[in-house]
Amino acid sequence: MKPLGVTLAVSVAAAAPAAFAAACSGSYGATARPDGGVSMAPAAEMRPFGPVVAGRFYPGSPSELRGMVDRFIADAKDVPLSGTLLGVVSPHAGYVYSGPAAGWAFRQLKGRKVDIAVVMAPSHSFRGDAAGVLDRASYSTPLGDVKIARDEVAALLKSPAFTSNERLFSGEHSLEVQLPFLRTVLPDTPIVPVVVPTHDSEVINAVAKELHARFGKRAAVYVASSDMSHYKPYGENNKIDRGTFKVMEQMSADALLRGEAQGKVELCGLAPVAVLWKIAEISGGGTMTLLKHENSGDTAGDKSGVVGYGAVAVTIGGKK
Repeated sequence: MKPLGVTLAVSVAAAAPAAFAAACSGSYGATARPDGGVSMAPAAEMRPFGPVVAGRFYPGSPSELRGMVDRFIADAKDVPLSGTLLGVVSPHAGYVYSGPAAGWAFRQLKGRKVDIAVVMAPSHSFRGDAAGVLDRASYSTPLGDVKIARDEVAALLKSPAFTSNERLFSGEHSLEVQLPFLRTVLPDTPIVPVVVPTHDSEVINAVAKELHARFGKRAAVYVASSDMSHYKPYGENNKIDRGTFKVMEQMSADALLRGEAQGKVELCGLAPVAVLWKIAEISGGGTMTLLKHENSGDTAGDKSGVVGYGAVAVTIGGKK
């Protein structure tokens, strides 16, 4: 299954919300296993990866993209946060739909002293029993290449919780759409790109533990890519998303996974969000701050079937 069944002109920047509902339905399609395609020739490893969705989910023109991202960040506000910022949740639809909410997430990262950013996304095309980590020199965007911390990638690949299978990244939009924002607010910060293709609690726990062990004492920040309720009428969408936020406020990865199984949580990026929540737990417990919530009915006008977008900050060590 391809992440999108259609490709539209840059003037609309992405497929309609209905297409995103199909892409985030939880039907992963083919299986990407750790033993499939894990090794690459050295020459390939040194080449930049991507971009794979420029001109579809966001403008391919550097000047147009820069103007759009700058506007979304400028239109957001700085939100007082208690404690140390561990990470943010940012949506991943086309920028005309979810870009304004994403601007709120990345506004909180602007100007911070961060020496590494771990960008985590779900897979819309594959399922697997290990998290994919991209072993390339950089990830290309129209705003320039984003350096990948290959030494950190190599360290993570020593764990069975991770695989270097590039199939998890080929055609996947949910990670790439975060990078122009990250390139804007933290232009010199290297990244570790991670795709988590499963809701299995053991895998999620293992990934979280490895990431915390590697970056827990660093000036690191996490970005978890996720949209919310998909293709419901406007009022129903908001009701479902409020229920999801209520579970998220518990700051428990297990509660999120149970909530999804019980129909109380709708996050197409449940896996990366659960990893971030588990890292917060390992770090002594976290606090969630809702920065912005809206849906495609607010940004694109059609309220008959909308997709929800939430920007969230997670802090540790502050007042609860």
